[in-house]
Parts: sequence; C-alpha cells; structure tokens
Amino acid sequence: MGIQDLIISPFYFFILLIVAFVIRPLVTNSATKSYFIIGLLAKIVGAISLGLIYQFYYQGGDTFTFHTHGSRLIWQAFMDHPFLAVKMWLNSGGEFQGDIFKYTSNIWLYRDEASYFVIKIASFFDILTGSTYSATALFFAAFAFSGHWALFSTFQRLYPDQTKYLAIACLFVPSVIFWGSGILKDSITLSALCWMTYALFQITVWKSNPLRNIFLLVFFGWILFSIKIYILLCFLAATSIFLYSKFSSQINSALLRTFLKPFLMVLFLGLGYIVLQQISQSDSRYALDKIAHTAMVTAHDIRYGWGARDGDNSGYT
Repeated sequence: MGIQDLIISPFYFFILLIVAFVIRPLVTNSATKSYFIIGLLAKIVGAISLGLIYQFYYQGGDTFTFHTHGSRLIWQAFMDHPFLAVKMWLNSGGEFQGDIFKYTSNIWLYRDEASYFVIKIASFFDILTGSTYSATALFFAAFAFSGHWALFSTFQRLYPDQTKYLAIACLFVPSVIFWGSGILKDSITLSALCWMTYALFQITVWKSNPLRNIFLLVFFGWILFSIKIYILLCFLAATSIFLYSKFSSQINSALLRTFLKPFLMVLFLGLGYIVLQQISQSDSRYALDKIAHTAMVTAHDIRYGWGARDGDNSGYT
C-alpha cells in the first residue's frame, strides 16, 4: 500500500457509503436499520486493518499474494490489451499459455485453481480501482457484508425479539470482522455460505421468489465449489437434515408422520448423499471414502506445518 491508496480509496469509500444509504431502506426494517451502516463500517475497518497488519507487521502474506502477486498481473494484462485479461479470466489456472505466459508465470498461486479463482475476483475490482490494494479491499468488505446482512436478516425475521444478540453474532464478532473482510478466501466463502442460507430459508420457509433464490443457491454454490468445496459439502449435508426435519414436522397426523418419516429420510438424506458423492468426485481429496483421511492430513499440517516448525507459534490443534 502507498500514496495511491490515500487518493483512490477515500473516493470509493464515500461511493460505497452513498450506495449503502440508498439501499438501506430496501433491506432493513425499524429494528435492523440502526445496524446497517455500522455493520458495513465494521467490515471496512476489518479489511483495512488486515492489510495494515500484513504489510507492517508480517511484511507480506496471503492477502498480498492474492493481490500484489496475483490480481495485479491480470490488471496489467488488461491495461496492455483487454483481450489478454479476458483470456486470463477464462483460464482456470495451472496451464501456461504463450501470449499470457509473461503474466501468469509471475502469479504465485496460478497453479492452485481455488486461489486463482479468488485472484480473478480481485482483478475485476482492480479494473475499477487501478489495482489499488485498499480500494479493492473495500469491495471485498462490501461483498462480505452483503452476505452477513442476508444471514442476519434471515435470523432476525425468525427471532425478532433477539435482534440485538443476532446483530452481535452475525455482524460484530471481532475475529470474523478481521479475517472475514479483506482480500482472502474466507471473505468470499463465508459470505457465499450466508447467501446460500438466506436463499434456502427464502425458498423453504417463506416460499418467496423461488427462481431468484434458486439462482442464488446455484451461483453461490458454484463459488464455494470453486474455492472451498468442503464448505459446500458441509452445507449440503446440513441442508439434507434440515429438509428432512422441516417436512416431517409439518405432517400434523402422528400416525401419518410415523409412516412417512422413513420415506422422507430416504428421500432427503439419500438425495443429499448422492449429490455429495457427485460433487466430491471433482476433487479426489473430498471423495466420501477419503474425506476422513484428508481431514487427518489437514489437522497434522496446521499443527506441525512450516510455521510451527520455524518457531513462530502458528501451529494449533
């Protein structure tokens, strides 16, 4: 981050703030209105704080790998010739090609398809911000906030007498503000998960605008599939149980409910298993017969990985 951040970022900050004030009446009620702007500001503070900590304390790290050594190269390609950037956006990563090689060869995470997907998202914002780190981070914060607000609105509608506590849980948990607002995978995946939960409740509980909400489920499901497939697998497993519980509880007759419960269990849990199996085939690490082994390997890596061995106390159980 440098002088460019001090010039461009304030402009986009005020633009986002104006947009927030415009849409607030459309997405709030009398009980939630007071949390909207402050919730957005909290995400913005989290996004900027993340960048400052990584630059001045860690002096590098994931967020700059995604941006400075990632999306900025796509932005540079766009500046040289938009066709090259389009080609990089359409590329899923991993394979080097002649006319974009000079850009992709300098993207540190180009061979990691999930990370490259995040880099492509950041590059779209870079086109608007001139590849200004903090300004692009503002857009990540706004996107992250949109999902958290959708989740908060969903739960607040279910439990209106718990608005204050739901706002704290959904919008103001400090660790989520810090790690879930800036240019990182988690900002995108957590927001996508929130949006999918919102869409699921809109369809099943309030039966509202099914086409739009099915689109939201598919779109944000695709984002999770592209970045962290295991989050999607967890969501689908939970959804199967949720649908079974919901539809079985709606049967008023105790006798009929007892008779239909096994059928509903086979229907929802069986379909959920089939969908999980089909999705997990795209990544052998998350095949249902290997996922326990993958979890064990991951747990070992985060406990005894490079950071822990180098003595910086980053390992954890």
